[in-house]
Amino acid sequence: MAQAQVPQECRVVVVEDHPETAGSLERLFRLHKVDVRIARNGGSGLAAVREHRPHIVFSALQLPDMTGFELAARIRREFAAAPVLIAIDAVDAPGNAAAALRAGFAAHFTRPVNPMALLSLARSAALASAPREAR
Repeated sequence: MAQAQVPQECRVVVVEDHPETAGSLERLFRLHKVDVRIARNGGSGLAAVREHRPHIVFSALQLPDMTGFELAARIRREFAAAPVLIAIDAVDAPGNAAAALRAGFAAHFTRPVNPMALLSLARSAALASAPREAR
């Protein structure tokens, strides 16, 4: 299987309160030289987006202090050029995927997530925001 080459300037924020999932995603992105920040709740996730200015945000839909839907709405309100938002759901609940897309998420995944799919999304988001001459 071909590896998804992620541009080194790719910045990612993962908002995930599940320790194993957060740790796995952090290791995956670091292994592929992606600049990643991990946040364990919506408030710290929003702060990480403000500080880190990521290309892409992967967010759980259920967080200790707010839902991923609320976090997405706050990000979209606050940033004119919002990062690509990807929902990561703990359960395959009916209607969650459609609700995530309506809320502005570009995609919805249920755990366990295919790591190559996440790397491909990170690559696409970084390339889409890169200056023309850098592509």
